[in-house]
Amino acid sequence: MRRIRTVMLAAFLLLVFATESRAQAADLHFSAVAQPAQTSPAEQPLLSYPARLQVEEVALAKALVELQERSGVHLAFSRTMLPAELRVSCNCLSATVEQALHRLLAPTGFRITDLGPQILIEPGALVNDRPSNPTQLDPLRLQYAPSNLLPVTTRRTDRNAVGTITGTAVDATTQRPLNGVQVFVSELSIGTLTASNGRYTLLNVPPGPVTVQAQMIGYMGVQQQVTVQDGQSVTLDLQLEPQALSLDEVVVTGTGGSARVREMGTAISRLDSREIENIPVARPQDILAGRVAGVAVNQGGGQPSNEGGIRLRGNNSVSQGNQPLIYVDGIRIYSEHTPTGSGTSSGSLGLNSISPNDIERIEIVKGAAASTLYGTEAAGGVIQIFTKQGFSGSPQWQAEVGLGISRVDHYGPNWNKEDNPTGLYMNECRGSNVLDYLGEQIDDVTCPESGSWIQTGEIQNYSLSVRGGAGDVTYYLAANLNSEGSTAPQGWGRRGGFRGNVSFQPRDNLQLTWNNAYTRGINRFLPEGGGIQSFIGQATRGPGITYRIDGEPAAGLLLKNQLYDWKDHYVTGFTVDYDQMENLSHRFTTGFDYNLLTGQDLYEFGNGRYPLGQIDARDWRNTVLSLDYSGSFSIGSIDRITSSLTWGGQYFHNSNRQVNSSSVDFAGPGDPTLSSGARREVTETRARVVNAGLFIQETLGFADRLFLVGGLRFDGNSAFGKDFGIQMYPKLSGSYVISDHEFWPTNLIQSMRLRAAMGESGKAPGAFDAVRVWDPIAADDGQPGFTPSRLGNSNLGPERTREYEMGFEASALDDRLSLEFTWYRQHVMDALVPVQPPPSQGFLSTQLENIGELVNRGIELSAEAALIRTSSIDWTTRLNISTTNTEAIDLGGQRIPLGSQNEVLEGHPVPVFVGSKVMNPDEFADPILAEDQVLGQVYPDRTIGLGTSVTFLRNLTLDAQGEFVYGGHNMYPQGEINARRLAFPPCFEIQRKFEAREAGDPSALDGVSAIWRARCGNAFNGEYARYDMWTGSSDFFRLRTVSLNYQLPAGVIPGTTSANLSLAGRNLYTSTDWFGVDPEENNSNASSLERRGWSSWPTPHSFLVTLRVGF
Repeated sequence: MRRIRTVMLAAFLLLVFATESRAQAADLHFSAVAQPAQTSPAEQPLLSYPARLQVEEVALAKALVELQERSGVHLAFSRTMLPAELRVSCNCLSATVEQALHRLLAPTGFRITDLGPQILIEPGALVNDRPSNPTQLDPLRLQYAPSNLLPVTTRRTDRNAVGTITGTAVDATTQRPLNGVQVFVSELSIGTLTASNGRYTLLNVPPGPVTVQAQMIGYMGVQQQVTVQDGQSVTLDLQLEPQALSLDEVVVTGTGGSARVREMGTAISRLDSREIENIPVARPQDILAGRVAGVAVNQGGGQPSNEGGIRLRGNNSVSQGNQPLIYVDGIRIYSEHTPTGSGTSSGSLGLNSISPNDIERIEIVKGAAASTLYGTEAAGGVIQIFTKQGFSGSPQWQAEVGLGISRVDHYGPNWNKEDNPTGLYMNECRGSNVLDYLGEQIDDVTCPESGSWIQTGEIQNYSLSVRGGAGDVTYYLAANLNSEGSTAPQGWGRRGGFRGNVSFQPRDNLQLTWNNAYTRGINRFLPEGGGIQSFIGQATRGPGITYRIDGEPAAGLLLKNQLYDWKDHYVTGFTVDYDQMENLSHRFTTGFDYNLLTGQDLYEFGNGRYPLGQIDARDWRNTVLSLDYSGSFSIGSIDRITSSLTWGGQYFHNSNRQVNSSSVDFAGPGDPTLSSGARREVTETRARVVNAGLFIQETLGFADRLFLVGGLRFDGNSAFGKDFGIQMYPKLSGSYVISDHEFWPTNLIQSMRLRAAMGESGKAPGAFDAVRVWDPIAADDGQPGFTPSRLGNSNLGPERTREYEMGFEASALDDRLSLEFTWYRQHVMDALVPVQPPPSQGFLSTQLENIGELVNRGIELSAEAALIRTSSIDWTTRLNISTTNTEAIDLGGQRIPLGSQNEVLEGHPVPVFVGSKVMNPDEFADPILAEDQVLGQVYPDRTIGLGTSVTFLRNLTLDAQGEFVYGGHNMYPQGEINARRLAFPPCFEIQRKFEAREAGDPSALDGVSAIWRARCGNAFNGEYARYDMWTGSSDFFRLRTVSLNYQLPAGVIPGTTSANLSLAGRNLYTSTDWFGVDPEENNSNASSLERRGWSSWPTPHSFLVTLRVGF
């Protein structure tokens, strides 16, 4: 680590020295009047050039220099004659130079003169009093920027003589009210956001003429003049034209600082609050399901404690996990799943502790080409969540109340309910349908009075937030409380928390932001899996239930067990943004992520598995300390060439501690503690990983349409072998906005951008993978000792993923259609493969070695089309298609078993199911088995997301999102176990035929295929008693969400400014041939590569009614 720190310090000092030298040169160059450019008479007038300018509360001189750099137009002016105290803003990304200059110079009285090769700025009246089209700047695009930095210009006003401006912002085509539009007066520190009904109010507006501007992502900005009378209220309604594709939106993730979309050579996916607010989701991960190409969200299971997993562009590691890095407001949080108890295998994700109502936007970079600057741990991609911030203006309150229910209609295989009328004894555990395979009625004596183990889960959601600001301080404060009852006979989840985001601007060039969030969750869950302690595993056995009362089945005895998790998640971060000079800026962020999980599994005295009782407890804590610095320096335009240098460094300290305690055999019934058992055991693990790195990136722009980006990342990690050293990751990308040329047929295709990129990232080994490990043991007579465990490897380094990516974005049909296409190929080198050392060395555990090679390739296509846009109907459709195929090219001759017959094999997808295969599955004959066969790839390789949104009469919106998932397989061991016990109803008829054949009828099985003879005949032929037979395709279609939102008329609820009523459903319909419980079930830890479906609880249907009001 000493070597890492020395290299980082030397590189940092070199960067600072170089930056200061360039900054001094740039300041000297710009301190004089700009030099004339050499222009051709055939060129277009300079004033009509695109401005491409976005500045917020900066000195006028700095804004003019920035305009010169962005537009390529040379400006002649004297700094000494400009008002030194004047601060200006200009959200003029797609305005002309003339429009931008009029905006900037409006308070000064300066005039502009087009001299041909340059624009002269001098004292005197403006040539024109305002731009040629005062109603609409075409198109002033809103960048992604903190909402508390509204583009307004400070001017002293007499607060004793003020008026008010009110109005409604609507879609110019459909006349639908727009929520979240930024409305502001450019000359004043006055701004606000529209409510859900499109209404806004600007207070404390001084009398006289003012220019009101409105901006929103996805729309062209507008500005209109209005005259305010002393103490009067003026009504000003605003209409915004929609825009399908914007290349001037600013993104942060993967850029080292910030960059416009047009400058990036990689794909980046974005979702903003407008898209999120009406999606009926309980967790942030559900927002992504089916809506973003290349993002796979697995639900995992249907208990409130199940949170599934997220993968971006499939799998690219066989041993180090495939979860993406997660950032919240620039702070890295724990990205893996928390540990779980014995009753469930799916832990929680840190990002799901964020309330969806608090999210402003989500940015996703999906591969190494885009995540290079994040270094060694970013090969799986990056998801960054930005939460809502305050704004300068009067407070806006929002309250939300949601009530709903969840249900499971039918448990188990749905393809033939006639063969499974009781839902594997879950829907019905008593009655005439509850039969064994011989047709004799059985009853579970612990079955509830309702006759069903399935119950209705109650859902309650409450939230309250306020955002606003005054002077130099803005804020966003929110609190939420959620409760979800399980559809299983036991279990529930409750979660509550608060968020406080505060921003303070003590100086014009300095901004301080403090973000805080705390969440507390409690879950009680039902034991899953196939073990004897699993209620699900026992109850689905019907006549084969192990637990009995007077000889009768009694699965309900397991409901006395108490399994709980208590989770605390706290995230805090402090960010300093400092503009040191006109073209030199710095950002420093420090953050702390704290995760605590306390769990207890209590098996009471007298239970079946532990007759004298047992209690297991776990105490897990993980902290992530992050320090992140980035700086940027821009060089002025020279012959329309711009340059931007970005540099920075990160330091991450991850600390993990877990204590597991067990106490067995109580003296008697009661309320036991860990000290109650006659036998006790405690284990503790601690790990610390430090990762530190530096990056540098250069962006060259040519005429603001061609961009070349090159960068390097240097990383050190405490998990590397001591002889490995520093790792370097390069990146190179290009972006070409070809539609900015005059020859481009904009009447056919309005926008077109081509892009290509290459980049590298990595995956570090585990904390102890490089070192030699010895395990403590108790030797003879209880003497302490140790035994060899892992050999160690001093040259162990990270996996390296090199990705090539290319694609395009386009808009056509008068901006009604937007398209985005990406092709990618990932090459994983030095993949970490577990190798078993020779027994003669004495070390029994496998040792990771950098000997593997993987290839992952695929495509992503996203399309959005506005089919109808009228004042009465606004109909939009969405389509996302993605493919991914990860193949193990070289594993050094190793076969990597993952468990549950998941393996990684050379020449096959990663991973595959391996086992005995029925070679004649569809024949009406006895099975022909072949050993050691690939049964199918585990994870899907094709996904299609299809969605639509229709708004009727401007205030009633129907939205639906579905997803087709193909190519994956799963295993259902519980089917094999229950069929062997003659307790799997879909097999009863076939098993009776087996008995008939054994009784002498050779034709009894004539209509039964070989695969089903193998599955249901395991009780009659031991050769079939294998989980392998119960591996099959898990393809499915699922209707993820449906919502109907109604914007209530103003005044319906007294005291509110807006009100929205929604009726929503989740997971309402599923179509699949999967013969297990749920096609997405996964009873393995979602962070691992292994997958299986073993007695899990299915994802329920849920219905929710929500009222959201603003005031």
